[in-house]
Amino acid sequence: MTKRALVVGINDYSRQRRRTEELGLAWPTLHGCVNDARDMYALLVNGFGFEQVHLLLDQRATRDRILGTLRALVDASTAGDVLCFYYSGHGGILPASRDPLNTRYYEAIIPAVGDWIFDTRLAQMADLLRPGEVNFTLIMDSCHSGGLHQADAAAQAIPRSVPFDPDVSKVIGHIQTLIPCGACLPPGASDMNGNVSNPVVSGPGFTDLDTDPDKTLVASAKATLLSACQYWQTALEVDGHGLFTGAILETVNRCNYDETYTDFLDAVRERAAAAATRHRHVQEPQLYGQLGRMDEGFLQAWNTSE
Repeated sequence: MTKRALVVGINDYSRQRRRTEELGLAWPTLHGCVNDARDMYALLVNGFGFEQVHLLLDQRATRDRILGTLRALVDASTAGDVLCFYYSGHGGILPASRDPLNTRYYEAIIPAVGDWIFDTRLAQMADLLRPGEVNFTLIMDSCHSGGLHQADAAAQAIPRSVPFDPDVSKVIGHIQTLIPCGACLPPGASDMNGNVSNPVVSGPGFTDLDTDPDKTLVASAKATLLSACQYWQTALEVDGHGLFTGAILETVNRCNYDETYTDFLDAVRERAAAAATRHRHVQEPQLYGQLGRMDEGFLQAWNTSE
């Protein structure tokens, strides 16, 4: 059994120009993502016993390098292995099509250079794995809601999101399905269809959204995703660290590296909620992905094949 990981942290978005020029989007500089990535690198190596961990920071974290490194790790993984992809940086959301009546949207992560990376691209790689034999876990400390909350200037809290694409803003009220980046659903998978409803859109993002709790752990998912927040929320970074990553590090330090995914998420949520409250913010980490695996050990090899 081998544990492999890719860890990405991006503060510097100065070269991310494509969508800025085309759509007029802003890419604020972040301050805690590189710190987060370095801490997670140390945690995976020293705490969880990962043997092969690749670290991509700032301008080295291009789209091609992220996907190429991840593909190499996928190709090397065999039955009984553990594969982890950790990302700390900006997130976004775009529609599946430009049809004004489109109801399907995809979350994305934003590399330092190159086009956005969507769940569909990650799913193509995950399809090369046997998800019943390889534990593929993604941890995303980014937000995808489009930036609802203003930064708390006194606390220097910064949301890790970008404004909606102007075209998205016109049609976002039709949203019925939102695919989180990292669940790795096969093309055409319908398990999450209709997982959101009653969107309320104000300015650049959501102010509320109903979610279906029965459409988070689904049969077709090829990976397990821990995300920093709900669809309509933003992930904050405070005092040089991501609030979500900070909650993960604190939880691991107290659980002695031995928790199920479900128990681990519960503990992370509790600590994230406490930290968010101090900054007049609401942030609820989420767990998506493989049905029937969440009672197994966090970042441990699967006990049995499925």
